[in-house]
Amino acid sequence: MNRNLSRRFKNTTDVLALAGQGDFSQPLTDGSRDELGMVATSYNQMREQVELLLTNIQTTSEQVASSSEELYASAEELGAVSEHSTDLNEDVASKAETQRAQTREATARASDVMDLMQVMSTRLGEVRDVSEDTEREIKAGGVRVRQSMEKMELVQSQTHATSERFEGLKRDSARSVKL
Repeated sequence: MNRNLSRRFKNTTDVLALAGQGDFSQPLTDGSRDELGMVATSYNQMREQVELLLTNIQTTSEQVASSSEELYASAEELGAVSEHSTDLNEDVASKAETQRAQTREATARASDVMDLMQVMSTRLGEVRDVSEDTEREIKAGGVRVRQSMEKMELVQSQTHATSERFEGLKRDSARSVKL
C-alpha cells in the first residue's frame, strides 16, 4: 500500500515539477477518487485551459501577423497606384484599426494567461500542501497500524498465557476431584 502511494506521489510530484518548469505536456494520470485523484483531475483541467489559452494566443498572433502582412501589401500598393491613394488610405486605416483591435485582444489574452498562470501557481501550491498533508497522514497511519499490530500480538500472547493457565487449573482441578 505504501509502495503504491509512494509511486502515485512520485508520479504526481514529477508531473508537477515539469509544470513548475513550464512544461505542461504531461497529463497527470491517477484513476483513484481520493485526494491524489482529485489533484490529478484539477491539474488536468487546468492543463487543458492553459493549452486552450495558448492556442488562442497563437491564433491571435497569426491573425496579427497576417493583418500586418496585408497592411504592408496595402502600403506598397498605395505607393504604386497613386491615383487610388484616397481609397487605399482608407483601406490602410481600416486595417490599422483592425490590427490595433487585434493587438488589444492579444494583450487582453496575454493578461488572461498571466492571470491563469497566477491561479495555476496558487493551485500548484495547494496541491503541494495537500500532497504533504496526505503523506504525513499516511506516515501517521502506518505508525498507528504498527502500534495496533504490536498490541494485537500482546493480546494474542496474553490470551495464550491465560489459556495455558486455564488448562493448568483444569488439570489441577481434575486431580483434586480424583483425590
